[in-house]
Amino acid sequence: ISDKEVGCDIQLMKTQDTSLADRYFTESECNEINSSNTHSLTFYKMWTLKESFMKLTGKGLSLGLKNVHVDGCKINDDKYSSYTLVVGDYVASYILTKKKANLIFDCDGTLLDSYESISDRIVEVFKKFNIKCDAIEARKLATSVGVPYAIETICKKNNIDPEKGFETYKEIEEKLDLITLFDGCIDILNNKNFNCFVYTHRGLSSIKLFEKLGIDKFLIENVNSSYKLKPKPDAEGVNYIVEKYGLNKEETYYVGDRVIDVECGNNAGVKTIFFNSNNLDIDTSKATFVVNNLKDILKLPF
Repeated sequence: ISDKEVGCDIQLMKTQDTSLADRYFTESECNEINSSNTHSLTFYKMWTLKESFMKLTGKGLSLGLKNVHVDGCKINDDKYSSYTLVVGDYVASYILTKKKANLIFDCDGTLLDSYESISDRIVEVFKKFNIKCDAIEARKLATSVGVPYAIETICKKNNIDPEKGFETYKEIEEKLDLITLFDGCIDILNNKNFNCFVYTHRGLSSIKLFEKLGIDKFLIENVNSSYKLKPKPDAEGVNYIVEKYGLNKEETYYVGDRVIDVECGNNAGVKTIFFNSNNLDIDTSKATFVVNNLKDILKLPF
């Protein structure tokens, strides 16, 4: 059934009076049943969850039904994931012990809402060459593939040596005041059910940024371009983290906002989460999961 500890229960729904709930459920649980429009369904959801939990622990009824707390038809303990199904007149529930998921994040466009700063910085690069660069075009190129691609494309279009473009980009001071975290970033990184890492093409500036934004303390390691690993979609960066920390690939996810992030994760043999922070109309079928808000990661069935 599962490679995790699991407990399950199934019951045929019957009409229930309140006496059984009063005897075995807490006051708050009884109040939840009484305030529900479907008393019997709510009762059986709670009952099957309690039975499932007692089976998971191996203690059975000796644990005591009142000692298993259910809130909103969910087990009130964040160490467990609980699910309830209704099929005809049957209610079934199962509970899994959560294992920590390993989340490896891209940086810009995933944790950091930074593309406005990046596009402005690219525009400044080409001002140095007396070339007017369109900020919208710069942002589109940066978000679709990455900053190196954006600079290289604009350089070639204007007969500029791309290496000089890259050097100028690195020389321009980072606009830290324009960079913020996406909503939900702290909630994810500070969640005890996740081991969090970063693998990014951004260089040592990522260290300064993470410190300024207060997220460095949540990360096990920040693997950036100073590590001299092959760029995405090559899997070397993700594999470096997986191998160094002995991560189970079935429990590891690469999270990013671009197609090459999904390709990178797939090439490494880990699962992928595509964060559609730019509301792109693209094919995301190769991603394991797709979210439009970072907080939605908390809802995924890890």
